[in-house]
Amino acid sequence: MKRSMILAVAVVVILVVAVGGYLAVSSMSKSSSSTQTTVSGANGIEVISDSLTVNANAGTGLWSISVENTGTLSVSTMYANIATNPPLLLCSGNTPSAGLEYKNCPSTAGSPLPPNAIINGSSSGTGASSATVGNSYAVSVHLTFTGGQTAWVNSTIIATSS
Repeated sequence: MKRSMILAVAVVVILVVAVGGYLAVSSMSKSSSSTQTTVSGANGIEVISDSLTVNANAGTGLWSISVENTGTLSVSTMYANIATNPPLLLCSGNTPSAGLEYKNCPSTAGSPLPPNAIINGSSSGTGASSATVGNSYAVSVHLTFTGGQTAWVNSTIIATSS
């Protein structure tokens, strides 16, 4: 019972932070780019850059993300997703040089983000519009540390025109 109460409180806190982030981001100019980040047990993991650019005329887009580990624990697997329609998913390879890529899904165990390292990833697409300039999109990075602990880093970004 106590565990379910803690979980319920955690979910409420995450929702309140997410709604606050959405309201803060949506009140900005539609042509600006912004990232609002919340962290759940991330132990020094931070999204240091996150962007979504859309070329509506060409029907293309590019999502780029960089994650840094300033903590003391090594990450064994990670994946990042952005809630476009359809969602995009980037997964880690087994070394930092593998980066975050669509082709690596599902995540490959290894050490893709050791302490004092940065991992980058991007995904581009063409076809039917899955992101709209000026709209906010939720980004979630799920981490599993080598000791088995898990954490999430969540952010919200606004799609900009390329």
